Amino acid sequence: MFRESGNADQGLAQADKMITAEYRLPFQSHSPLEPQNTTAHVTADKAVIITPTQFQHLVPHVVAGATGLKPEQVEVQTTFLGGGFGRRVEVDYCIDAAEISQAAVGIPVKMVWSREDDMTHDSYRPAGIYKFTAGVDESGKLQALKFKSTSPSISSRLFPSIVKDGIDPFAVEGIDNFPYLADAGMNFSYVMHDTGVQVGYWRGVSHNLNAVALECFIDELAKNAGADPIQYRIDMLDMGSTKHAWSGLSAGVPVGARMKTVLEEVKKKSRFGKKMPAVKGQGVAVMEGYNSVIAIAAEVSVDSTMDVVVDKVTAVVDGGTLVHPDQALAQVQGCINMGQGVGLISEITVKNGIVEQDNFDGYRAVRINETPKVMDVYFIKSDGAPGGLGEPATAVIVPAIANAIHAASGKRVRTFPALPENVAAG
Repeated sequence: MFRESGNADQGLAQADKMITAEYRLPFQSHSPLEPQNTTAHVTADKAVIITPTQFQHLVPHVVAGATGLKPEQVEVQTTFLGGGFGRRVEVDYCIDAAEISQAAVGIPVKMVWSREDDMTHDSYRPAGIYKFTAGVDESGKLQALKFKSTSPSISSRLFPSIVKDGIDPFAVEGIDNFPYLADAGMNFSYVMHDTGVQVGYWRGVSHNLNAVALECFIDELAKNAGADPIQYRIDMLDMGSTKHAWSGLSAGVPVGARMKTVLEEVKKKSRFGKKMPAVKGQGVAVMEGYNSVIAIAAEVSVDSTMDVVVDKVTAVVDGGTLVHPDQALAQVQGCINMGQGVGLISEITVKNGIVEQDNFDGYRAVRINETPKVMDVYFIKSDGAPGGLGEPATAVIVPAIANAIHAASGKRVRTFPALPENVAAG
């Protein structure tokens, strides 16, 4: 258990109604457009490693361990990444190149993995199962909440020292900063489960899991209450809490107040609640991560085959002070496009111990003609500490789309990605 307040069991027992839902999210590949690669030149007394990496200071140690050199004998030259998304935190490809160069008796070696090698030997985003049990009163207000999740642990493999009492902090982010009030109590637990599939950091890490499930479930609670999804969230926000998931608060403003601001603004900018044609719907989601608060409203179309098209995305972002506004915009836009693929079409599956997808024909990414026809991104003016913007929107867009699918079709997506068969099963 990683978070508890009040008495959840008592609150559930006294509730007028119980609502449960279970969400399943798949493994995801990083699949940077530039596959893993390294140029290595290993001699008797030195190794030069020229590589795209997100973890430079680890490379000398692992190359030294592989070659018998000392870390101070390893020179690292970092190139542009060609895409990282957390995959280049791993340095396995650097070891490969160094060992090949050493075996070639000091000849410089340029090693490039094939797309098939890259996709089938990734450190995948964890898959997971996320279950909520809520007790609500007769008006639909949340009275008590239990959350149970299970997934592989990234940190137990890479940084086991940070795992305490069975809780990987990178497995509970996106839910450990739960922003809503549950007067009668909360009980949140996590069970680490090793599936035998190597997992690693993926853009947004576990926000892509916990926040997706949470914001889908909050939408289910709003539907049960017959309430506007944005107002339902605002009414439940803890306006005084300073609980947050990263490094601080924007200009000292509590997270709940920041969420209220972005939700109110996204309602205005997207005209949320406007009358929509029968096959179209709007959905919303909000999240705090890496000291940034983001609300996204999505508009989708769902045809009779349960095929989903994302028509419009409106994002309102409180990222604190924007150091480079154009780069901040690009990051949010990139997150939305990548997250759309994760929410709708991308998944890694394993059969008989082998990853089934080995290229972009099997592991689909969003193509330019599939991106939202309209994507509007607005930033809240702030003089607060800069927040991270390279990751959180990747998570927020997924439940926004899923909730819009329900508004358009009446179907709840509880198994992702939202392929037609998974939408139809909702």
